Amino acid sequence: ATWAWTRGLSRPAWYLLQPRSEGQRSPPTSMGSSSANGAAAGSLGSLRLKLFFTSDRVFSSHFYRDLRELLLMSPDVKPVTSSAAYVLGEMVQHKDDAAQPLVKIFKSHSSVLPLLRALASWEVAGATDPHTIFRGNTLVSKCVDEYMKLTGMLYLQDTLKTVVAKILSERLSCEIDPTRLKDGESLKVNEAHLRGYVGSALQAIVGSWVACPWELCDLFSMLRGLAADRFPGRKELQYSVISVFLFLRFFAAAILSPKLFELASRPIDEQSHRTLTLVSKSIQTLGNLVSSTSAQPFYKEDYMKEFYENFITEEHKESVRQYLELISLKNVPMRNLDTPSIVLKEGTMTKRAQGRNKLGLKNFKRRYFCLTTKELYYSKTKDSSPLCTIPLYEILGVEKVQEDSFKMKNVFQVIQKSRALYIQANNCVEEKEWRTILTRICHFN
Repeated sequence: ATWAWTRGLSRPAWYLLQPRSEGQRSPPTSMGSSSANGAAAGSLGSLRLKLFFTSDRVFSSHFYRDLRELLLMSPDVKPVTSSAAYVLGEMVQHKDDAAQPLVKIFKSHSSVLPLLRALASWEVAGATDPHTIFRGNTLVSKCVDEYMKLTGMLYLQDTLKTVVAKILSERLSCEIDPTRLKDGESLKVNEAHLRGYVGSALQAIVGSWVACPWELCDLFSMLRGLAADRFPGRKELQYSVISVFLFLRFFAAAILSPKLFELASRPIDEQSHRTLTLVSKSIQTLGNLVSSTSAQPFYKEDYMKEFYENFITEEHKESVRQYLELISLKNVPMRNLDTPSIVLKEGTMTKRAQGRNKLGLKNFKRRYFCLTTKELYYSKTKDSSPLCTIPLYEILGVEKVQEDSFKMKNVFQVIQKSRALYIQANNCVEEKEWRTILTRICHFN
């Protein structure tokens, strides 16, 4: 059959695919005809295709100069609804078709945040119900989605790949809907499996704040600031404008459809897909709970309500709040972080005794170290009183120490105004992890 394509038109049809050696291809038949629904005995079967044909004419860069300059002026146009970027979003049938090129253009000119700020400010200012902000498929929502994928895809994959891989490899049943239980399955056992996966996913997410790209932190800080200005004193709304993107459109979406986010490459079996769906629902709900003022959240399914009530604690919700706080900080010293102290990292390492010049091994002692959102301290054991406490705002820098300095590997120094604390990690991986998280904290000081 001849494929006659016409730009801008859609043509539904069936095409029979068969080996070339078997003769001529069959002509297309209209959608839904009897010949499209079956295949002759002994045939190879049929394959349904959904094809998109795009014809673009690409000119030299200078032909686009005026259009590019007009688009880049959009953040400064008042109101933003009169800007070229906004008008472009209104002209297309699908907002994605405008959001993707707009984000790439503005990103190449380091101007994405001003555009997103202008679009978000307009949406926040016109909101009548604050709980619906950014939950529609508007241009700003699609632009934020695209920007998060461009700048945060590696972050998302590093955060969730272990949990998703475990779910796909173990293939444990997590079905907690009594009407869908298979013969021989135990509701309590399945619920325990689901609690384990949700707990692992949540721990991976809230513990990943130190790896969140700075571009995303700046974005979340801006969104949080807009909500604070528009709705003063409504802390839950500051969380909401972040969680709607980060939990609903990013983490939960990736868990639900791991292939779309390059977290899986092979086909996913039905049971694993059901587990991913339940874990995704749970993570999304946790994001919603911290941004809700309702003491009794609404649940679509009774079985999920029972699971949440048995699983989710105030500690879970507080860890999510802390995570949203940390990834939306910008130029805010750690000393001004008005939240409960939460442990970021802990472990036993070797430290050099303070104020001693000799390089003998006796100067190095094994100590328990604990880094929280308020301080870094060490003690003889985990349960003993701290021997030394360093407020985070006093940490000026973190550097790797060359092996020749102490004839020891995996040593780094925590730099303070009057002295330096030398610490030897147990291995190179641990040393890098401590340096990474401490370096991130130094950016706030």
